[in-house]
Amino acid sequence: MNRAQVRQNVARNVEGRNFVVGTITSMNVNNPRCDSLAYFPNDNFNDSEFFVYAGTAIGQSRRVSDFLQLNGEVVPLSAFAPNAVAGDSFEIHPHFGWTVEQFNAAIDMAHYAVEDIYLLDKVDESLTMIVDTYEYTIPAGFRYLSKVLYKPIGATYFTEISVLEWRVIPGATKKLWLDRIYDGATLRLVGQGQATLPANDAATVQLPERYVVAKATALVLAMQPGGEISDARERMQWAAWWEQQADKEMVRMRTAVKPNSRIVESN
Repeated sequence: MNRAQVRQNVARNVEGRNFVVGTITSMNVNNPRCDSLAYFPNDNFNDSEFFVYAGTAIGQSRRVSDFLQLNGEVVPLSAFAPNAVAGDSFEIHPHFGWTVEQFNAAIDMAHYAVEDIYLLDKVDESLTMIVDTYEYTIPAGFRYLSKVLYKPIGATYFTEISVLEWRVIPGATKKLWLDRIYDGATLRLVGQGQATLPANDAATVQLPERYVVAKATALVLAMQPGGEISDARERMQWAAWWEQQADKEMVRMRTAVKPNSRIVESN
């Protein structure tokens, strides 16, 4: 599941039927048209956020200045650059709801909440031993390092280095110290790392779906929406319920640190 899919699931939870996704059928100069919007009345999407999450105009958000039922035409407050085209995928968030930026921020915060709880296995073979060099920068992404192995030039398999012969050196840049060197040998680092924040809508969200949707929903509900939604008490009650669902999933996804691991903070 990518970030766009997670955001859309969260939007359905909090905005219900007022949240719409679709595909642009055609363009009237700068105005996107979508046949599936033609059953909504005139002005239905006025002041909403029209966001293109896939296609030529990907990543662009525009406020809707007018909506015309005929041809399901959306009139953006300003033109897209580059312009949207038929086939682009979009989502519309109602003017009384939340913004795409708020949804994405909630997904990021859901990651931060479990960065020390949910760990993914990580293997790296990008380092090569160099004669008389005993310190090597640990590649980004490791939270813990559990094994260090090496494969000499011409060898077909890796040999584990004793845990007594390597260590992690703390500092602004985390280093791996090796007691002995085999010039030209390939290093294999084995450990665990945190889930990576999705950099864009197409990026895969590495957290379990049931957790991240529930947690992001709770976080979004705790944020102030737009327009006339002002019942904070009801929102916070719903936020508490979704937080409970996220907590249930966190118990299931807690990951044990591998034996003999050395902690490696993010570079």
